[in-house]
Formats: sequence, C-alpha cells, structure tokens
Amino acid sequence: MSVKEHTKEQAIDKHSNDNAKMQINFNKTECKYNFTGNFVEYFESTVKKNPNDIAVTYKNNQITYSELNGKANSIARILKDSGVKSNDIIGIMMNRSIETIISILGVLKSGGSYLPLDPNQPYERLLYMVEDSSLKTILVDSSFKHLKDKKTFESIKYIEVNSELLKSKYNLNEKPKISDLCYVIYTSGTTGNPKGVMVEHKNVVNLVNWMIDIGSMNRTTKMLQSSSFIFDASVIEIFPCLAAGGEICILDNNQKVNPEEILDNLVNAQVLYDSKFI
Repeated sequence: MSVKEHTKEQAIDKHSNDNAKMQINFNKTECKYNFTGNFVEYFESTVKKNPNDIAVTYKNNQITYSELNGKANSIARILKDSGVKSNDIIGIMMNRSIETIISILGVLKSGGSYLPLDPNQPYERLLYMVEDSSLKTILVDSSFKHLKDKKTFESIKYIEVNSELLKSKYNLNEKPKISDLCYVIYTSGTTGNPKGVMVEHKNVVNLVNWMIDIGSMNRTTKMLQSSSFIFDASVIEIFPCLAAGGEICILDNNQKVNPEEILDNLVNAQVLYDSKFI
C-alpha cells in the first residue's frame, strides 16, 4: 500500500469514527426527570408549592392555583357522581376561557379523558365525533344555549360550567394511572373521516418534562394561550405551564390576531416559541 493510499484509508476511518460518534451522541436521549406519575399528581404537587400564584388570566379575570384546583375538584366530583369511570371520554364544548381550563383538569381528576369540541365547527363534524367517540357527557359553557343544532346532543348529558358558581373542594383520593387516557383530539379529516388520536397520561407527562427542561420553565413563566383547544398545540400551551407553576394568559379571538395586543401581553412574559420548538 502506498503512502497516499494509507493516508486516504486513515481519513476514511476517521470520518467513519466521527460519524459513529455523532450518531451515538445524537441518539443519546436518555435523561432522568423528577416526576414520572400522572398529570393530576403533577399539577396537585405544583398547587401545594404555589397555592396563591396566578394560574390563569383571561381578560380581566384571574384564578389562583388553589382556586383552580378546588373548582376542578368540584367538576370532578360532579362527573364521578354522574357515573364517569376511568378512561371514559368526556366532551368539552366551550370557547376558550378559564372555565375551559377548570373543565380539562376536572375531567382528568375524575379519571376520564377530555375530547375538545368547537361549538363553531360544522354540524356534520361535531355529529361524527360525538357518535364515533360514544360520548355520554359534555361539559359546556353559556354559549351552548345558542347552539342551533342541539338535536345531536339530545341523548347526551350536558353540564354547564360556571366558575363563579363552583365551590372549592378537596382533592380526590383516587388518581388516574399513567396508562390511562388523558385526551382525545380528532384530526382534520382531509383524507377521509377524522380520526381520534388517543394520548395517555405518561405521554403528556413526558412532553411536560421535556418542555420544562428545555424551556427552563418555572413559576415566573407566562405562556400565551391562543390555539383552539381542538388542536394539539393547545396541549403545549397549557400542560407544561401548569406543571411548572407559571401563568397561562388566554388571548381572546380579537387579541390573537392583533399584533399590538400580542405585544402588550408579551411584556414581562417568557417566550418559548423559539427554534427549540420548531
């Protein structure tokens, strides 16, 4: 072998070794997180640490972690008393508001999983999701009274959620398993009928841990919530922030399309939507 050939072979070996090291380092994704339980326990541990911190803001209304937890417990007990069992799917048909966050947590505390329904979506889509998921109970807000096609929901029990009327309750003793369903979100259905994507607690907690870690989220974090609850982007805006003890700032439909309003809400906020999450 000539010197030139030997040098070339060495370069190839070095390149192969560098590629192998790069692949090993790239795939070295194991890490230990402090919390590996279900999301209900995650949230309740945060409430215990920061009971008086603001959890959610919407327009001129605010709710602390203690208040949010207590009202969610109230919803959970209402659902349990109505017969909700583990992994039952509960619909939430509301416009984005503090009541929606209360309802999501209430469903999870009851052992059920939530299915977000947009009251402004076409009747046919709502009908399909209600029938396909075998919904028996839907949590609604006051806008449900004005829904035109109520016949879809005649065989379903619906419970109106009004934050002001909910009394604070203690945590439930029974908790979901990490393998229990957390939520079901339907796809757009552009290639056929919408399909329900079922996500478990362990998947959500894994996402939460990752986002808190990579985004350095903590009790000083403020997260703008602008996505519709029927999209999984809303999960990113809600769950990590509540687990970290931060504040969810819900933008109404007018604010989220107004750049000046968005900038006003970003003052003193921790912005997480950078290259790490794209």
